Amino acid sequence: MRYGFTAKSTAGTSAVDAGLYFPPAGSSGFESFQRLTLSRRARESSTITPIPEPRTERSIPAILEIPPGNDSILGDSDAMVWIAMDPIPQPAPPRRRFQRGSLQKRKSRGCWHWIAFWWEDHRRRSQILGPCSEMSRPEALAAMAKRLEPVNAHAGEPIPRIWTLGDWIGDVFLPLSRRKWKLSTASTTGDRIRKHLITDLATLEIQAVSRDLLQQYLEQKAATGCSFSVVDHLRWDLRAIFRLAAQDGVLPTNPAELLFTPPTAALPSRRVLSAKQVPQILQVLDIREQLIVRLALFSGMRPGEILALLWKHVAEDHVEVVQRLYRGKLDRPKTERSKRTVALSASTGELLKAWRQQQGPVQPDAWVFPSARPTTPLGRDSAWRWFIAPKLQTVGLEWATFQIMRRTHASLSRQAGIDPKLVADQLGHGLGVNLDVYTVAALDRRQHAVEVLEASLVHPEPEYARAGIHGRDTSPIFL
Repeated sequence: MRYGFTAKSTAGTSAVDAGLYFPPAGSSGFESFQRLTLSRRARESSTITPIPEPRTERSIPAILEIPPGNDSILGDSDAMVWIAMDPIPQPAPPRRRFQRGSLQKRKSRGCWHWIAFWWEDHRRRSQILGPCSEMSRPEALAAMAKRLEPVNAHAGEPIPRIWTLGDWIGDVFLPLSRRKWKLSTASTTGDRIRKHLITDLATLEIQAVSRDLLQQYLEQKAATGCSFSVVDHLRWDLRAIFRLAAQDGVLPTNPAELLFTPPTAALPSRRVLSAKQVPQILQVLDIREQLIVRLALFSGMRPGEILALLWKHVAEDHVEVVQRLYRGKLDRPKTERSKRTVALSASTGELLKAWRQQQGPVQPDAWVFPSARPTTPLGRDSAWRWFIAPKLQTVGLEWATFQIMRRTHASLSRQAGIDPKLVADQLGHGLGVNLDVYTVAALDRRQHAVEVLEASLVHPEPEYARAGIHGRDTSPIFL
């Protein structure tokens, strides 16, 4: 339904009706003017008549016509929602302009010279063409045009962008990397890059960065007290950032490819719990916190995997790790190896049964470790800060974090003679990571290994003893 004015002749219309006469406010005719104006508006409003119009495709204004392939919603209220499918036009890259240069006469070295000025590589360039006493202005213009021939040969070509390290990280590296990063990686790596690299190196032009400059930066970070882990991760970040720049053709080579972590960086302590300290921890914890610690110590699970468990993931002798909890949000496990079946000890299984009975009737989709609100899981920081750490502080073991518990699982399993492959599968790691990162050999076992090696070299078993021949001198033979 649209509305229109019916045709009406304006012949003989007064100046007031035509809107051509406006008495001054406060005059005697101002009130009469207001009354005439109101009557004119009333007459005009009475001439508005509805004009019925059938709905057709052409009834939609041309500016709102729906391009082919787009979707629209036409309701009873005649409202239309236009979903634009065309891509947003991108601005054209700037191109090199043809330059005529600027010829100026300036005094230099005690006499006047012709000097040419022009722009090249985002910088203003200049060159002395000759003394004014020996060169006329037309000759100077010809010399300047000849000098600008190599520059104008590239006129019309796109101007390559001069990237700073901060712009490259913010506009290219981070948007690309976030597509593959998990939430935990985006939080830790993104925060580290913003805090260190962008804060310290954002203004550097990426083409001017050298390997020596980056290595000096890592050494400076190590000297200021940054841990080995932070400096090592910064080295990895720089290598990934400049590798992308080299692949995109911004740089000919990667200056960060051969960087190394400075030996002066503070190495982290790799503490583990002893076999005597594990029972002390279990004795001071309640059933819920004891279950969390058991799953970390005996089963080698990560805290996010433990707190993301649902009862449908729990069986009598194992649990299925299919998700994890990070900062209150569910996410897929850390790696593909992390999607695994984790074996449970018999005592841990019995404790899980007791915990389930204590909770009362629960649904399969209920959380194994709910928070104060049963619909949300218990948070890692809350579990540690309010329920586990205060109890461990009473026995002097508040330093035994979840990471130390997983390292203890790997180390004590190694001491117990368990196959490293089984331990790696239980932790959700590769065999190399399990042995190199998580396993710490106990001192007594290393001493025993030293004794065995020394005995085999200094006190070797005689050949006849290995062959089963008796009756000869069995005194040790020193090499």
